[in-house]
Formats: sequence, C-alpha cells, structure tokens
Amino acid sequence: MRLPHKMILAGLLTAMIAGCGSQDKMVKAEMPATLQSRDMQAIENRLFSNVEALKDQAEHVNASEYAPETYRKAVEHLRTARSAFQNQEELSEIRQESDAARRGFTKAINLSEDVTVQLAGALNARLDAADVSAKKHNAELWNGGEENLDEAISAMEEGNLDEAREKGEEARRKFKNAELLAIKENMLDNTRALKAKADAMDTREYAPKTYARASGYLETAEKTLEKDRYDFGRARMETQRADYEFRHAMLLAQRIKNLRETDISMEEVILAGENNLHLVADAMREDVHFDSSGIYTAEKLAERAGQLVASKNSLENLLSIEKDQNQALLVYVDNLETRLNINEQTTSAIMSDYFDLASLRARYQTVADRFTSEEATVDLRTGKLVISLHGLVFPVGQATIEDQYKPLLESLAVSIKEFPGTEVVLEGHTDAVGSDELNLKLSKERATVVKDYLVSNFDIDPERIVAAGFGETRPVASNDSQVGRAKNRRIDAVIYLVPKSESISAVQQ
Repeated sequence: MRLPHKMILAGLLTAMIAGCGSQDKMVKAEMPATLQSRDMQAIENRLFSNVEALKDQAEHVNASEYAPETYRKAVEHLRTARSAFQNQEELSEIRQESDAARRGFTKAINLSEDVTVQLAGALNARLDAADVSAKKHNAELWNGGEENLDEAISAMEEGNLDEAREKGEEARRKFKNAELLAIKENMLDNTRALKAKADAMDTREYAPKTYARASGYLETAEKTLEKDRYDFGRARMETQRADYEFRHAMLLAQRIKNLRETDISMEEVILAGENNLHLVADAMREDVHFDSSGIYTAEKLAERAGQLVASKNSLENLLSIEKDQNQALLVYVDNLETRLNINEQTTSAIMSDYFDLASLRARYQTVADRFTSEEATVDLRTGKLVISLHGLVFPVGQATIEDQYKPLLESLAVSIKEFPGTEVVLEGHTDAVGSDELNLKLSKERATVVKDYLVSNFDIDPERIVAAGFGETRPVASNDSQVGRAKNRRIDAVIYLVPKSESISAVQQ
C-alpha cells in the first residue's frame, strides 16, 4: 500500500527519533508543514549512508571483480531500497532491502579479501602478464587464464575452496605462460624484424657465415628465455649480438652485390683493406709492410695495441695505488693524533681486546666449524669476519624467512655472540635478474627481515646490527649462468672486529 509522501516522511522521522519497534506499521500522522526537501534529503542520508559507505569499501577492494555475484545482488538490493523510498513505500520494505544490501556488501568485502589471499598466485601472475601486454601477444592463453580465474572466484563465492584453488592454479599457469611468450615477443621483436629485413635482402646468399652467426645468437636468446623466463640479462646480450650480426650481414651483402655489379677488381678490394690497416698503423705510429702476409701484419698491429692497453692499465693501477697510499697515510696520521688523546687505560683495554690473535683465530675457527659448506662460507679479513649465507634461500621476489632456514639463522646469532660489543652489517645481495631499482629494494628488505628475526629471537641489541641492501652491484660470480646467479643471491653478515665503545668510536672518527 502506498502512502502520501508527507505521511511516509513523518513516519520515518517518528521511527528514527523514537527508536521504537513500531516502524513497520503504517504511520498516519501528517508531516509538519515546515518539513522541506532538505529534510527529505537528511532522512535519505540517515537511511542509506552506512550502506553507501560499505558499497564504497567494497569498490575499494575490487568486490565487483573478486565477488561479482555477491556484489551485484547487494547493488540491486540498494537500488530497490532507494526506489522504494522515492516511491513512498512502507518503511519495513525499505529497511528490508537496505539491510539485505548491507549484508551483501559486507559479504562481498570479506570474500574479496579472501580471494586476494587464496588466489594470490593467479592474481599476481595476471598482473605480471598484463605488464608485458600478454593479451596482445597471445589472446588465447590470456583469455584461458581469465576464464579459469573467473571460475576460481565463482567457486570462492559458493564456498568451494578446493575447486577455487585448483582453478586458480590453472589460471596462474596460463598467465605465466602468456607472460613468457609476451616477454619473448617483446624482447625478440626487433631482432626478428632485422632478420626479416636481412631475408628480404637475400643476405643468406651473399653473407652466409655472418647470417648463420646472427641466427645462432637469436636461437640462443629464444632458448635462454624458454629455460628461464626471467634471465633477461643473458637473453638481452644474445639479441644484441644477433642485432649486430644481422646488420653486419646486410652491409656485407650490399657491398658484395655492388662488387658483383661493377668492374672493381679483387686487387682493388685487397688494396682497400690494406689502406684501412695503414690508417690504424699511422695512428699507433707503427710502420706496416704488405710484402709479406697481410694476416701477419694485422696480428702485429693487434699485439702492439694490446701492449699499449696493458701499459695504460699499468699506469692507471700505479696511480690508483699511489692515491690509496696517500689516503692511507692521511688516515694513519689522523688515527695517531686521535690516539694521543686517549688515556693509557683505554689504550691498554684496546690492546687487550683486539690484539690477542690466538683468541681471534680460535673464535674464527669455532664460527667456521658451525656451518656446513652448503650453508655458508666464513672468511677472516682485515678487521672483519664475513659470513656469507649462500644457503639462506628466499622465495622469488619476496623477503620472508621460511621455517627450514631458521636453524641456519640461529647459528648466525650464536656466531655474532662470539664477538660481543662488535658492530654487524647485514648486507643483502641479488642477482642481475629484474630491474636495478627492484633488486636494490628487495635486497634491503631481505637484510632487514634477517635483522628483525635475530633481534626478536636471540636477544641481540638492535643497535649493534645495521641492515643494508646492495642489489646486484656486488656479484661474487657471473650472472650468465644459473649457478652464478644462485651464488649472487645471498646475505653477508659482516662482523667488524672493533667494539662499539666510546674509546673505539674516538679512534674511528
């Protein structure tokens, strides 16, 4: 039954003010004459503001995507409630639809949060694939991943967690495969375009060896990405080589065509090559003669060039050594002057603590024996002990410590306690896969999480430990191989063998 507008508004006001249970009954009282449109707006806001806030929150967590059916029904209930209000329906009907909308949005929010946890692998894989325009390069794989992800989300809404995880894993695999294909296409597009251009110029016929070399580099790049989709460094190096050789082959092909189409003799070709060697020799102030093997002449020039480079490097090394020695002398003088200001008792304490070499070697050996070769290497260097935890492995792209590595960190904590009062720097390092900025950020996060774990679990003073990230800037092996990259992904614990006392700080300043 529909009421006059004034009556419904009066009823709403009465229900809200009195808070009684009679709100479901038709209110017969007439609305006061002073009740204007702004009063209607206030009542509407009072009725729907909480529901609208929940709707905004649901949109913020992508409920329309992560809980689409639940979100759609909640929106429909809210629309019905607002329509009932505008059409002056009974308050009970408005309340019923509004409450249904509130429950729906709340459920959609909770579902969305569950989806982001349970289907994180698929969602992250989808983002990675989108970043490299995977849909453009392979619509079939992308659409298949989207379909599986939709099925996983529907299963979540129906409360079928096992099916949701199964479909989510299928989606993750398809998105990852789509990402790999897109990465290959993006990285290899330019090289393949050069190859097509070389093919159009019949380069294979005119410069077959150079063309074959370029094709080999391209094939290596493709196989590299098939083996490790994130080995961009190696793949980029191979595509750059291929690009160069394809351009080289095209230039050779053009020159060979020109030679065949003109009356240039073989003698003129050889003389042109000799002239190029003359230019190099003149720049090096060397005499060259072509009355013997030209290859011998080229080898002599190459040997001389190598000697010049070696001399240049030697001079640079001497200058660097001299500079370091001068700097060391300055530091030495500064330290001597500082030590003069330290009283005899403090000096004796320093000598007692840090020049007991026998004790230092014993503690070093104790630490070294604590780790297996698979867990860590321990090196005693000038003024510091370095523990390289190459056995500590983090999940790809993450900075979390898995349970299996906690005993290794316990060994590290015990080792740090072998040198009380010292400062420890935890250095995070990565391989060269990924961007420099992300690697630097990830290395710092991993060093920090190790520091937090040591401080929280082993009663180590947080002021003693500094976490630092170096990204890919300090490799200990080549990033061209999987073994080398594994060695570069590490945490180094550097224990500086000087206590953090006031006297030592004075010496260091």
